[in-house]
Order: sequence, then structure tokens, then C-alpha cells
Amino acid sequence: MKYNRFYTIICLITVLLASTSCAQDDLFEQSDNLPEGRYPLLISSVTLEAESNVQTTPKTRVSENLAGNSSVWDWDGTEKIGVQIYADEEAATFTLNNDRTLTADNMLYWKNTQTTTVTAWYPVETEVSLAYQKDKLAYVLNGSGEGNFNNPVTLNFHHALAKVRVVFSDRSTPELTPSSVSILAPTSCTVNKGVVTPGSTTDY
Repeated sequence: MKYNRFYTIICLITVLLASTSCAQDDLFEQSDNLPEGRYPLLISSVTLEAESNVQTTPKTRVSENLAGNSSVWDWDGTEKIGVQIYADEEAATFTLNNDRTLTADNMLYWKNTQTTTVTAWYPVETEVSLAYQKDKLAYVLNGSGEGNFNNPVTLNFHHALAKVRVVFSDRSTPELTPSSVSILAPTSCTVNKGVVTPGSTTDY
């Protein structure tokens, strides 16, 4: 009699535990929310929309080709991009390594199952000098890509600054040798998660 009663209690406990587990599973399936810190953001690749070509490997140091009519990405393995999944929440930085992989300096996690537009920017620094660009152009890049907790994200970057190119020809400037052009423009800008604000100081 005692054995049957003990066996009945064990069966009831097992049924209750199974019911609780099923209820939790049903609750998880009905909700879009994900367990905190369980699903990290994965970035599969980084691309740059250039004028005449698209580089499909993760790079950030942008340079002009010899003809000056296209941009390419070169990098030294120490450069960083800022990344954010949800607006008004924390951002992370990713280092773009020499072997063309990305390392998260601080990890971001998906909070729900919904497909979301991930935003990114380069450089991470907030102050960008625009002065004296004869030897090296200044660059600010904005990027974005859609993804979710189950799929890696491809970040597609584009230029956030205007680039002015002046080309002299013998026909248009026959008496101007040598020739040069100076452009009045802000000497710096601030960048807040890819949003550019020009500085108040201008110079040629």
C-alpha cells in the first residue's frame, strides 16, 4: 500500500514537471522575445558601394585608384567599425583583421526573433579632420544590413561625405600651367553613429 502511494506521488510530480515544461515551451513559441545573451550578432561580410566596383571583403581603409575615379578598401588589421542592432540601445565595435575576419570587441545579442536592420559606421571616432586632403582623402561611411537571430548579416557601406573631383584638360585651361583648385569647406566634422555634422570652421 505504501509502495503504491509512493509510486502515485512520483507519477504526479512527473506529470506536473512535464506540464510546466510544456507550458514554458508554449510561452516561448508564442513570444518573439529571445533569452538574454543567447544569440550573438554574426556579421558574414562587409561591402562598399563604390563608383565603379564593389569590394566584397571586410575592409575599412578607403583609398582612390590611380585614375582617381574609384574607391577601394585597404586595411591594416587594426581598424574598427561601430555596429548597432536596436536604435537607442548599446553599440559595439568590430575589429577588421588582416585575415579578413571580424572580431567583436564587445558582443551584441538579438533580443527577439524579428528581422531587423542592423546599422554600422566608420570611423568609430566622433571627430574627423577634413583639412588638407591632398595626400589622403577623409572618409566617413554608413552601413546597414538586414538580419535576424538565425542568419548572419552582410553590412553594405556607402560614402557619407561628398567628394569633389576637378579634372583639368589642355582644351579648357590652355594658359594655366601649372594649375590648382582650392575649395572652401569645413575643416572638420563630427560623426555620431554615422550621422555627419559639419564643423563651424571653414578654410580652403
